[in-house]
Amino acid sequence: MIGTYVLRADIMTLTTNKLRQLEQNLLRNFAEAFKKYDFLVGPTAATTAFKLGEFTDDPLAMYLNDIMTVAANLVGIPAITLPVGSMMGCL
Repeated sequence: MIGTYVLRADIMTLTTNKLRQLEQNLLRNFAEAFKKYDFLVGPTAATTAFKLGEFTDDPLAMYLNDIMTVAANLVGIPAITLPVGSMMGCL
């Protein structure tokens, strides 16, 4: 039933318009940041690595651990993850 509701033309148009606005906002923000800086550095995960199989029964926790990588994908810029340990250890 939810799939049928989401596929309705008026709901799909509303959702698509909001997503386009979000994408344009992200593009503007990244363009402004790249006017000042050559590259941006930030975390790619909210926590340190979890044990193998720890969250296999909780896909939302696994998704949330990768959430910080989504913006680069949405605006189409290259990104790299470097395993350097805890950020607190780098300060």
